[in-house]
Amino acid sequence: MCGISGIWNSRKLELSNLIQEMNKSLAHRGPDSHGQWLNDDCNIGFGHTRLAIIDTSKNGSQPMHSSSDRFVIVFNGEIYNHLDLREEINSITKSVIWKGFSDTETILASLEVWGVKNTLEKLCGMFAMAIWDDRKKKLYLARDRAGEKPLYYFQSNGLVCFASEPKAFFSIPHFSEIISIDPSALAGYIKYSYVPDSIGIFRSMEKVQPGTITCFDDVFKKPKTEFYWSFKNLISASRKINNKKTLNYEEDCENILSKVIRSQMLSDVPIGSFLSGGIDSSLVTMLMQRNASRPIKTFSIGFKESRFNESEYAADISNFLETEHTEFIVKEEDILEIVPSLASIYDEPFADSSQLPTILLSKLARDQVTVALTGDGGDEVFGGYNRHIFGPKLWKLLVFMPSWIKVALAKAISLSNIIRHQDQKFVNNLIRMTGLPITFIERIAVMQRALEEAENFQELHLVLASAFSNPQDYINFSNLNFQTDDFGYIFQNSELSHAEQMMAFDTVSYLRGDILVKVDRASMHSSLETRAPFLDKRIIEYSWQMPIKHKIDGKMGKKILRKILNKHIPQSLTDRPKQGFSIPINKWLRGELFEWADKLLCEEKLIEHKLINSQSVQKLWHEHNSLKANHGQQLWTILMLQSWLEHHASTFFK
Repeated sequence: MCGISGIWNSRKLELSNLIQEMNKSLAHRGPDSHGQWLNDDCNIGFGHTRLAIIDTSKNGSQPMHSSSDRFVIVFNGEIYNHLDLREEINSITKSVIWKGFSDTETILASLEVWGVKNTLEKLCGMFAMAIWDDRKKKLYLARDRAGEKPLYYFQSNGLVCFASEPKAFFSIPHFSEIISIDPSALAGYIKYSYVPDSIGIFRSMEKVQPGTITCFDDVFKKPKTEFYWSFKNLISASRKINNKKTLNYEEDCENILSKVIRSQMLSDVPIGSFLSGGIDSSLVTMLMQRNASRPIKTFSIGFKESRFNESEYAADISNFLETEHTEFIVKEEDILEIVPSLASIYDEPFADSSQLPTILLSKLARDQVTVALTGDGGDEVFGGYNRHIFGPKLWKLLVFMPSWIKVALAKAISLSNIIRHQDQKFVNNLIRMTGLPITFIERIAVMQRALEEAENFQELHLVLASAFSNPQDYINFSNLNFQTDDFGYIFQNSELSHAEQMMAFDTVSYLRGDILVKVDRASMHSSLETRAPFLDKRIIEYSWQMPIKHKIDGKMGKKILRKILNKHIPQSLTDRPKQGFSIPINKWLRGELFEWADKLLCEEKLIEHKLINSQSVQKLWHEHNSLKANHGQQLWTILMLQSWLEHHASTFFK
């Protein structure tokens, strides 16, 4: 895992110092060594900060040249099938003389044999890379299929620069003078609590899209982008395969998962796993332990608030599997220490409040390991979110419900919210007794929005997945407009069930823009590499060949994963409602974080940057603190934006 950066410029710049400064800004992503490559004739330079995982010797250092010197690469990530590719290359040509054992060297040899696109099609892994073809004088930027690893680029007036994180761009002279906030990105952020993966928070800053190659052949021309792998094509093709196959899905799925996890355990440094006690992390940990020669190290985070504490479940799984387990109970001072640095860690505004425990969990793990496997992606790939199960049921009710009944129910829910907040202790006890997930309380208000706003199934999904219905109510930009990412094809595909439509949309939106950003920045802040087996190409493609009945039935999601897990771990240890990585954000904003939040949400601060509607936000803050409503997620979204604006105050508000 590493940080990569580079500049290609039409003018003669002193690139060495610039690359060095970009490397410094990305040092947390690769603390083991820094490197750079310069081509004065073409005025291009690459930078690399290394977190050494495979072949930790100098033979794995970057930037790296191919044997013919045609290609130069900087690469962030891991290629899990690189040893298989070496065997294939050796069977084709005997001319390759391997200098080391790094996957970077394997990629370069593959480029010499197969070219850029064909090489990317063969790779199984997570990656972001930049490749300079010195023969064709072309710059290629590429990103993995799921979007696990980030890659940003910026183009302006004969300047092309790229980096793992936007903070590196501020090393470029006058960068802060030529950028401005993109209103569409801001609107998308307010709506979803994250900047969508298809757009950058700054105008002219783009993100290389998952499964694509972006090619520059001239610094003044817009790049050409092509897919080497398409999720849209995958789900379309899977319908045909799905209808023909009659397989033992449970056995085959377990075999593929086991093979993938074995390949992802390849490491020359200590490795462990995040263990929450849920289905995904427990299954990954179980398969790791089965393929390990000694107890693996597992890590979990807990909370003093019993409603949110899952550490006891993780401990039960660890005891059963006999892992070497470490847990950490979050304290007030831990949260207060992290909050001021969030804007710097995430670069773009980001407001998934589970970023807090993820940062702490990564720090905890890094004390003992350099690599950790996670359960990320299991919900999107195998249908694990509550909305995947209950969303289609809710739509069946809404589609036949007269409008007057919807209005009446919405009013009833509004009234129940008032009653609920007047006696929260009673309601909390009732929820606990029914066995419903703790997030059920917070989702009642979402039900009201669904009744009021959802005119079709796509709109219902967006209501269930968003923080705000109307971003324009909270942002002062005029003519604010945010169009949903160009994923309408998902809801237009009549061959997909409603549950599959939600899974597909979450894969290309929520997973890419929220989950993977959260984990990448949190883990790399502590120089920890995380790997997500459920997002391996082999798993994603196999899952979409599987009929939905093996993933979701009327009452539960991830059905096939549960069956596999229950063959090896007692069902009693994992059989409970889906909770997710939730934190007591409503309580913390009234308690531990109140002073910090109140300073950022005072009228003076809200109007200072002229972007936020102070009246709307202060109304939310008052209702929250007077216990009239729980607005924790909405307020966290505004607070993270405010914190980000404060962090960049010298840039935008001189």
